[in-house]
Amino acid sequence: MNRSDPSLKNTQSDLTRPICVLCPRANTDIAKHRDDEYYQDGDIQEQGFFDAIRQWEASGNGRSHHVVIPGVRQGQTGEQLVKLLQFYYALGVRYFIMTMSENLTNVKERFIEWRKTCDIDDAPVLIATIASAPGLARIADGIVRYYVRTEEEAKTLGEFCREKEKCACAISFYLDNPYGKATSKLFLETVRNKSDVAAPNCENPVTADDAAEIVNIWFKEYYPAFQRQEIPDLMQRTAILVAGYGRMLRETLSALSLKYAEKSGGFKIIACTSTLTQAAWQPKPSEMDRIIFTVRPNQARGGSPGGGGLDRDLVYHFAKRTLLRVLAMAKDAKSTKAFLDRWSLGQFPEEDDSALDESVESITGDIAIKVEVINNTRWRHKDSGSGAPMRPRRLSKDSAARPK
Repeated sequence: MNRSDPSLKNTQSDLTRPICVLCPRANTDIAKHRDDEYYQDGDIQEQGFFDAIRQWEASGNGRSHHVVIPGVRQGQTGEQLVKLLQFYYALGVRYFIMTMSENLTNVKERFIEWRKTCDIDDAPVLIATIASAPGLARIADGIVRYYVRTEEEAKTLGEFCREKEKCACAISFYLDNPYGKATSKLFLETVRNKSDVAAPNCENPVTADDAAEIVNIWFKEYYPAFQRQEIPDLMQRTAILVAGYGRMLRETLSALSLKYAEKSGGFKIIACTSTLTQAAWQPKPSEMDRIIFTVRPNQARGGSPGGGGLDRDLVYHFAKRTLLRVLAMAKDAKSTKAFLDRWSLGQFPEEDDSALDESVESITGDIAIKVEVINNTRWRHKDSGSGAPMRPRRLSKDSAARPK
């Protein structure tokens, strides 16, 4: 597979149509990119996509598809993103995989307007993954999604805290983007349910650089309010959510770990988004591990995908899994309309024993993936806590030359 082959423009049939993957790519010459959550996520995504290409070729499919992977800079506008899609569409691309809730939110409406101008059988398809924010998919407009959604992630964590841990109150520390905001909102609503117990300053947007400061401020200025309220053991009935990825996740949990030690177990449970499954984003092991919970998808036959190693990381796992699914479906589809028809009916290629417990929402094209809550014995990596970023294993020059 060649990501920059000029012969793309001559590709006509769906059996050989190129597939375009749009994910974050850091410019390693810019120091801040190396520590930015957006680009750290992109590094892990690329590794999953590259390994999908290797697996696809190793399975005997050879070069039945080209895969192009242009980098997407942080902060690109919807107009800029749709122009990028149109550029590759003119070269023969019909299937676009895009990651990150913020990018999909920015491009969605412009993509829909552009798609209306295309022939129905040849219109582009946008497949969202590594994107949890609500309302991204709309199959009638050519947008589908394959990833753990906020609806399942936040609600499952919230119900666990409320029903099993008997929490009636919640606070959150979240990355200030569509993903973090939506997760925080739904989690707090779910934990509180009909409870009239409200934590002071319960929603706290944070970044990797100010995580320790924000956590310290909260415990200094608002924690005493818990002790003043006439509710016995209120902190022991309060769930803390950390929603984000990259350094922000690690730095926030590290700051909370210090407070946990100072307060001698003064809070009950910490719920984390499934991004905690990435080793590089986990804090150093501590006593607080025992009260940290996250979620993982259920397998169709019970259990969870992957037994260890990289497949424990859901960002990597879904990058790899999504590209493999799209490659297989595009290979058999006679048109993009046929691709979407199969998607809406849940007619996906047969998968191995790691097949997930999932169902398609035929109206939206979203895939609802059932998840389970897991503790540190299942999310903690043996080599985690170092903070070392994961760099993708590049394909060989013959297989995928990096586009200039």
